[in-house]
Amino acid sequence: MACNSRMLVNELPATNEAQPATTAHSRLRPSFSAVKRWLREPLLHFFLIGLLLFGIYAYLNRGRSGTQSSKQIVLSLDELRTMTAYFESQWHRPPTAQEFQAMVEDKIKEEVL
Repeated sequence: MACNSRMLVNELPATNEAQPATTAHSRLRPSFSAVKRWLREPLLHFFLIGLLLFGIYAYLNRGRSGTQSSKQIVLSLDELRTMTAYFESQWHRPPTAQEFQAMVEDKIKEEVL
């Protein structure tokens, strides 16, 4: 039996310690064919075009923030006329100055909310 165990030890392949290091290094470095495969991927093209469009839009609209315009409430003449016409259709008379002022304040409160 002693001979058999020696033969088994002798039959094991010799390991080269430099080989696993190069294999691990080659695993970390992507191959050129893998890069070419990724460059042909349509999803990558879609993502890059979307990123480009987003960048162009952000560049063209820099400095224009919508927060300043939302702080100001503007009622046009058409909106005021519509409010007056609605009041007249409901009450069959034009609104008084106080009623009109109350309608405008209600409209402003509605816009704020």
